[in-house]
Amino acid sequence: MASKQAPGTSAAKLTKTERAAQRQEKARILREQEAKRRSRNRTVIISACVVAIVVIAFVVVKLVSSSGAVAQAKNVTPSYGIAVTAQGAATTATKSGVPTIQIFEDPTCPHCVEFHSASKDAFARHIAAGDINVVYQPVAIGPIGPQYIDQGNWGVAAEFYVATHAPQQFGAFHDVLMDHSKGLFALISKVATEGKGDLPGKEQIKAYAQQAGVPADVADGMVRALGAPEWNNYLKKVLQGFRSAGATGTPTVMVDGKIVENYGNTNAAIATWLDQVATGKVK
Repeated sequence: MASKQAPGTSAAKLTKTERAAQRQEKARILREQEAKRRSRNRTVIISACVVAIVVIAFVVVKLVSSSGAVAQAKNVTPSYGIAVTAQGAATTATKSGVPTIQIFEDPTCPHCVEFHSASKDAFARHIAAGDINVVYQPVAIGPIGPQYIDQGNWGVAAEFYVATHAPQQFGAFHDVLMDHSKGLFALISKVATEGKGDLPGKEQIKAYAQQAGVPADVADGMVRALGAPEWNNYLKKVLQGFRSAGATGTPTVMVDGKIVENYGNTNAAIATWLDQVATGKVK
């Protein structure tokens, strides 16, 4: 016995109109299935493209950060020094026939701040007289404690950034950064000894720049640059230069490329030493 069919399913019993409707329904179902397939394909393709873009972006960032790209600093000597004019501008030019004093220093180094405080007036007098060259050698050689490494790196990078983009204000910025009562180390010391407040950050360094008269756009660009891979790589080059010069700590003072072991530790003693250097009595 033949199996039974459900009513209305026999193609032989369908009218012409019903068969046409059936074909149209099948066609509609096929169209819907094709549309869904295409939609799924588009979703897969778009998802794949998004993933590819994310992967490419990640690879590009990794390549940039690990490519060894180094910031291009200006008004800086090949040995990473920043000479200053009588007006406090950053320059690579030094006067021939007079002694050149290099000062390797870190704005988060307490002894560097002490030396700066004791010597800045005497240095300013001799720079104005033109009988010595003064070349600052900012360098971040390591933190006072692990929590201070960023401040040291930011401070040193900021000096090179200002020398590059606002050279006329370099001297003023350097002095504000190294100020014994309000500078970078002074604020760090206050937090460390009193246990109050927060460690100074990039915005504080920006405030120093503004105080020194650095243009607003340069100060903003400086904040964005601090900690960037190319500037971190630049600081590594600076540290290599520091070591190549034979320096092992900060401050290190050199006269015509020779490390000075004793230059005094008071304003009067340093002033006397500078007078002797300027007149050729100390070499």
